[in-house]
Amino acid sequence: MKNYTYISVTGEKTEVEVSGEIEEILKREDRAEQANDKKESRRHYHIEALDYEGSEISDKDIVTGTTGPEVWRRTMLERLPEALDGLDERSRFIVRKIFYERKTQNEVAEELGITQQAVSRQLERAIKNLKKFLT
Repeated sequence: MKNYTYISVTGEKTEVEVSGEIEEILKREDRAEQANDKKESRRHYHIEALDYEGSEISDKDIVTGTTGPEVWRRTMLERLPEALDGLDERSRFIVRKIFYERKTQNEVAEELGITQQAVSRQLERAIKNLKKFLT
């Protein structure tokens, strides 16, 4: 028999005597719970994290109840023109045609005299570069 320390929700520690097999099961469950807690904490937006990343939360945001994701989205939209300036001319053209003018990849391909697959690859690279700049 081995001692296992059980920690309750309130933080109270209790020692219980368990068999080696049960101890292994409990330890595995503890590790799974810790991994899940870590995974869950990554999904939430915290004001401190947004501030650290350079996003500014105004008093108006706090009063109106604007959430972290909304502030993050607004900040990304404000930074988007600068990010687009970092793309080469052809990538900017393709992004503008597809996302701003709502053209299809086939229409853009015809306009540029290239294949739809070439437009798709160029668009993927442009989006990848935009993500790098914005994060």
